[in-house]
Amino acid sequence: ATAVNNGSTAGCGPLTLQVQKQGVVYGQIVEGGTLTLTAPSGTVFTAVDFASYGTPTGTNGNYALGGCHAGNSASIVGTYLLGKNSASIPATNGVFGDPCLNTYKALAVRATYATPTPAAQLTYSCAEVGTSTILLTVTDANGNTSTTKATVTVQDNLAPTVVAQDVNLTLDATGMATLTTAQVNNGSFDNCGIASMSVSPSTFSCGNLSGPNRYAVNLDGVDDYLSLPSNLLSTNRSFTFETWLNYQDNGNWTRLFDFSSSTNTYLLLTPKANWDANSLNKLAFAISTGGNPGEQRIVANTTMPTGWHHVAFTLAWNTSTNRGTGTIYLDGTAVGSNSALTLNPSLLGTLTNYWLGRSIYGQDPYLKGQLDEVRIWSVARTAAEIAATKDRTLVGNEANLLAYLPLENGPGSVTATDASGHSNSGTLLNSSPSTAWVTTPSAAAPTGTVPVTLTATDANGNSSTATATVTLQQPSVNSIPSLTWTGATSTDWSDCGNWSYGMVPSASHNVTIPAGLSRYPILSAGTATMTNLTIVSGASVTLASGATLQATGNVDEQGPALGGTVRLIGTGAQTVAGSFSTLVVNKASGTTTLSGNVNVATALTLTSGTLNTGNYTVELGSAAALTESATNYLTGTVKTTRDVSTAGTRYSFESLGLALTPTGSTLPGTTTVRRVTGTALTGQGTSSSIKRYYDIQAATNSNLNVTLEFGYFDTELNTIPEAQLTLFRSSTGTTG
Repeated sequence: ATAVNNGSTAGCGPLTLQVQKQGVVYGQIVEGGTLTLTAPSGTVFTAVDFASYGTPTGTNGNYALGGCHAGNSASIVGTYLLGKNSASIPATNGVFGDPCLNTYKALAVRATYATPTPAAQLTYSCAEVGTSTILLTVTDANGNTSTTKATVTVQDNLAPTVVAQDVNLTLDATGMATLTTAQVNNGSFDNCGIASMSVSPSTFSCGNLSGPNRYAVNLDGVDDYLSLPSNLLSTNRSFTFETWLNYQDNGNWTRLFDFSSSTNTYLLLTPKANWDANSLNKLAFAISTGGNPGEQRIVANTTMPTGWHHVAFTLAWNTSTNRGTGTIYLDGTAVGSNSALTLNPSLLGTLTNYWLGRSIYGQDPYLKGQLDEVRIWSVARTAAEIAATKDRTLVGNEANLLAYLPLENGPGSVTATDASGHSNSGTLLNSSPSTAWVTTPSAAAPTGTVPVTLTATDANGNSSTATATVTLQQPSVNSIPSLTWTGATSTDWSDCGNWSYGMVPSASHNVTIPAGLSRYPILSAGTATMTNLTIVSGASVTLASGATLQATGNVDEQGPALGGTVRLIGTGAQTVAGSFSTLVVNKASGTTTLSGNVNVATALTLTSGTLNTGNYTVELGSAAALTESATNYLTGTVKTTRDVSTAGTRYSFESLGLALTPTGSTLPGTTTVRRVTGTALTGQGTSSSIKRYYDIQAATNSNLNVTLEFGYFDTELNTIPEAQLTLFRSSTGTTG
């Protein structure tokens, strides 16, 4: 009350000041409805200022009587409202009578509310923000009273308290991820309630990632290894080592890591131990200051499997007991532990060798296989922490990260850059920079962090913000076997934004190029590797002359002819169909078979492996060459066409094993040669041919004088001695 008093006086004695909330509520409703009026909490209706059931005029409380009015309107409304906080009034003839027959009526009411009794102070809620009226009552010592009205303005100037939490997101099949306010909000609140929340940014793409996991380091098992800076762990009691390893058995005692100063002082992690029968061929750890006899060991309960697997070792030191617990993890699962270690890196003195892939013992073999995503931490990470990050790349600014070698430098480099910012880069030794990097990395998916801002606004316009971090990652490479080109961003094959899941294809992916898009991929240089490749009819891929598509599986090319080179490199059965500039078969094992006709414009080269055409045909362009040998060759049907139109010129038909040299005035002209290998023809009686024959179709096939030269491989002789070979010709077909 004192807050609104502005100098009230009385002739006798002290004044008593009291206030009451006072205000107006109004409303109207058509005949047949129910009008509900509610005053603020803690108040009741004290007067009916206007009430008319009939045809009142006006809006928003500014009402007036119309031509039709029930005279009992105010008294009836009063019986419903007065002394109450809320009431519902039926607008019907049954309540008010019918003041005007056959007229559609309405009920309009404006009423005053107030607190039931005066008080020294009033309390307002968030629902009463804005201006309202109060009644000030002044009483003197003799009980005389006077009243007056004042306007009170209730303001909400308190901004919301915003609490945000970090969020992990994974790109979906569209290559995008969406963040909602519910995901990042962590209990934000406001005194009057939060009206709205927003977060920015809220959408993410592969462009927010740190970059693709494109490479791994190949160690040849002969003399290759990776060297890290000396004394990397010289002050550490606890630490964690992690890496992805594509292991190939190269004998006992190869090293994942060997941190040492001599054959007396070291700590090591080997994929294949052999101390005794219990440790034979097992993944194991050892630490020593007294050579082999002084080793403290951990032997895993499993051998190291081949193929890509995640390996980790942690040493957790207890300063109270001066004991450490060492644990070996394979693919995130603990496979061996020892809680009685009395040594840690800080107790080993100066360690000059921090080697990956090499042992301090000269007689031990080098590691054979590939390494990816090497991480060294200054703490012992928990099993949950290892599992949470093993399948994704790191940002590099993670807490306690001492060295992070993502191994993405690529061909031409002998440096393994440390992405942690601690300058602990490694060096590849005895490796060729051009061959040390392979394009078949581990399954660790790229990751990235993005700061986001959460904004909360209350009903009265007050707002505040808080920040959080979104950690974004692709799905695990192994969890997504197939990728589809979308062309959402550009025509760049290497742009992750153009592929489903925001993931540029790798050797483990099946790739589909669909029809109906406005942008199709262009590979300007380099090699893109995949498992299966499907280019559907209506789609296309543009390969520059120096670019290569490399497949370990099947290639089904139904679009325009591919430029550049397509190389088949799988170790199992593969199929191929389509039109190519250059097609190379370079397989360590397995056969390639045509699943449709193949057209080659420039070169078909069989470097390693065979190509079987089956029921289809390889057609060589007018300038195309076939390169094959006695061990790497094409079996089946291959054909090509040349213009044999110059006398005295030898036409070799590009290595089909046939040459034609015409003489005389009549020339063959356009000539198509079809060579079939792997199949023998039967002649008269029991005679049969070698497993090679030619079908020569010339535009002019009479009065010719042409010298023919034929070639064959020894494997095609079909047990016929060369001395018994005779040339047969037929103008009626290839049988009989």
